[in-house]
Parts: sequence; C-alpha cells; structure tokens
Amino acid sequence: QYTLTTIPGSGGSITGGGSYDHGMVANLNAIPDADHLFLRWEGIGLADENASSTSILMDQNHEIRAVFGAKPVEERLLVLISSPSHAGLTSGSGSYEEGQTIDISATPSYGYSFSHWSGADFLDPNSSSTQIFLDSDANLTAHFNLLSYSLKINASAGGSSTGGGTYP
Repeated sequence: QYTLTTIPGSGGSITGGGSYDHGMVANLNAIPDADHLFLRWEGIGLADENASSTSILMDQNHEIRAVFGAKPVEERLLVLISSPSHAGLTSGSGSYEEGQTIDISATPSYGYSFSHWSGADFLDPNSSSTQIFLDSDANLTAHFNLLSYSLKINASAGGSSTGGGTYP
C-alpha cells in the first residue's frame, strides 16, 4: 500500500488522493475555483504535469501539488460619444482592466456648452471632466446644448425696430 498525498494550492482543490495498492494507477483532477485556473502539477511520476486531469503509477508514496493562478482581469470597453455628434469631443474611450477608475472629459465645439453625462454612475455627471468606475462595458454619452444669444434692437427717436429676440 502506498499513499498519494495531494496538496491543493491556493485557488482550487484536488480529487484522487488516498491509499493505493502497489502498481495501481491513481487518477488526479485539479478543480480551480471560479476566479482561478489550473497552471500545472508539481511532483514526481505524473503522466502529464500540464493537464488538469492526469494519472500517476503508484509504485511508491507520492506527494503531489496542484498550482493554480488567478484568472486574468477582464478587459472592459468604455465608449464615449457626443450628442449631437458634432457638438463636442470626448476623451477616455478605450479598453481597460475591470475595476479601474477612468478619467473622462468632454470639450464642447464652438457654439455649444457641455450639459451632462448619461449612461452610467459618474463621480459628477454634471462636470465636463469626471470619473467612472468601470465594472462592466459602458457606453456613455456627453450631452451638449447649443448656445443661444439675445439680440436687443433699440430704435432711435422717430422710428421703430423689429428682429430682437433669442437666437442660437
């Protein structure tokens, strides 16, 4: 009888450890946690050190360790648009690691003013320069207003005028 001692590394578990008769083949399975992945086995006599399911010939006592690693952080896409499209420019669009705080900004075109952001939770949705915590893909919109100007026409003595008002 030989003992197969399994040592699960941080991030997962192992099946297959125990006592085996001389000459038996023991099957091992590395089971990573949801946020980890299997990297390799460490030990002597394994059929495949890189496969999450492998075997070992029990011709002596063995101590086998599974090595797990954290899954890569997911990339999230941040897309910024202007509304209307010709009313201004935005910066901050791109692909980022999940969980980052991203600086974004909006610059109005001539004749427009920045109004507000929409599409997610912002540090300050009414500021043209703000931040967003990126925990999922995001499509954000920078809203702009067309500037309006008042025209006041004064008539001199002896006449009248028309055309005054507010114009974009």
